[in-house]
Amino acid sequence: MNPKAPQILNDIVNALTTSKLKAVTENAEGRVNSKKDEDKIIAWLMKQPQFEGKIHDSSLRGFGDMEVIDDDNVRHVVNIKTSIGSSDNAFSKLGILWALTDLTMQDFEDLKISKKISDEKFAELILKHKKETDRDYWFLTLDKNDFSHVMVRGV
Repeated sequence: MNPKAPQILNDIVNALTTSKLKAVTENAEGRVNSKKDEDKIIAWLMKQPQFEGKIHDSSLRGFGDMEVIDDDNVRHVVNIKTSIGSSDNAFSKLGILWALTDLTMQDFEDLKISKKISDEKFAELILKHKKETDRDYWFLTLDKNDFSHVMVRGV
C-alpha cells in the first residue's frame, strides 16, 4: 500500500498480489519476456470486474504501458516493470516531463515529444513548463520470481 498513490492504484496492487499470475520465462531475452508480462498483466486487469472500463492499454508506447482512470475520471499514466533484483532501470524522461510540468497529452503530440527526446530538449521543456501539478508518473513493479510481490511508486 502506498499512501501517496491514488486508491485505484493501491486496489490494483492488492488485486495483483492475489492474482496467481506468473512471469513469462520462455525467451532467453528478458526484455521480450517483460513485454509479454506487461501485456498479460494489462489483459488480466482489464478482465477484472472492479476495473471494468478503468484500465486502458496505452497508445503512448515509450511513455506508459497503461492508463488507469479513477472514480473522479482522473487519468494516471502507469509504467509496468517486472524485474529480478534491484538492477532494473526505472527511468523515463517522458514520465518526468509528465509529472513535473504542465504539458498536456496534446502538447506531447503537438510538440512531437517522443522517447528519443534529447537531453537538451528535455532540460529546455522542464525549465519552460515546470509546474506543481496533482499528477504523477507511476511505476507498478512486480517481482519476476513472485508476482505476489507488487508495489506502486511515483516519480
